[in-house]
Amino acid sequence: MATLAELLRLEGGAFVGYPQMPNKTMPQPQGGYAEGFLSSATGFSPQPNMSVLDPNQAAYLEGRQAGEPVNIAAMAVPLGIGIARNPKLVARLESPFYSPQASTEAAQTPTKTLLNASGNPVAEALSRQRFEIAASPSLLKNVKQRQGVWEAETNPMFLSTLTKGGRLDKRKDLIKDVVQTAENLEQAGAGVVRAIPLRFGGLDKGDAAIFSVGKKPLTNDQVSEMSKIVGDRAAIQHRADGTAVLIPFDPSQLKSLATEIQTALPTFKAKPALSQEGFDRLYYPRSDYVKEGAVAREANIKGQLTQAFDELLKKKGYRE
Repeated sequence: MATLAELLRLEGGAFVGYPQMPNKTMPQPQGGYAEGFLSSATGFSPQPNMSVLDPNQAAYLEGRQAGEPVNIAAMAVPLGIGIARNPKLVARLESPFYSPQASTEAAQTPTKTLLNASGNPVAEALSRQRFEIAASPSLLKNVKQRQGVWEAETNPMFLSTLTKGGRLDKRKDLIKDVVQTAENLEQAGAGVVRAIPLRFGGLDKGDAAIFSVGKKPLTNDQVSEMSKIVGDRAAIQHRADGTAVLIPFDPSQLKSLATEIQTALPTFKAKPALSQEGFDRLYYPRSDYVKEGAVAREANIKGQLTQAFDELLKKKGYRE
């Protein structure tokens, strides 16, 4: 387990989060997310002359914002004791070092493109091609094909591992790329999930659960079985590393849903995770795409190319 000091170490090797004498002969590095979080959580005043408009300072200010509730909730408790008693505080400090993953399905309703493509080599290859035509460049850098589960469909899911950073709902470029890809594919919704495993504590401490079976990736069939058990009570993301994240729509049901899964599938192990809406999880229905920066699919080049490919799929019988 990394120490707190290691988590708060800057790239240059200096410890952060504590008052330091200014060095007038050398340019001072701007604080990062972890420094901002710790300074706010421990009650230190912010660095002077900081601006959210400066990208070098935005992470520090984002960390300050995230740390304010911690300071309010733990004014009478030394930081070390507070962290030792709350696994979510440790996970929040670690969160900028965990990559979010965008889930993209090549099939969608109501047009039912490539529906039930899993297990059909030709349909799976066409799904991958459709995704690559439609996707924003940032979603194409690190892609894994996984199992999609939605309304009893069995479709390839393309998991794009995105760049690390702070609070997701403040990362407008990331959001724009995700909703633009979804708009080009005519997806009903677009989602991004980051899940940070808790280093201690039970499922009652988490917002989500990460499921695994030994060191092997979960198979498509195993993820489909999970989906059948939870039905419409939770979302499941089959992750790039082969695990699956369970996110209940009612957070109070996390432990009971995990128990149901483990009763039916005894080899499954569940680990609690931090995955808070806004900070670590985003979901946008199609009605919000343009508001979040997407251009209508008929009005952008990748969208038009996807439309042309969809016409070909229709001729081949893969699209209604």
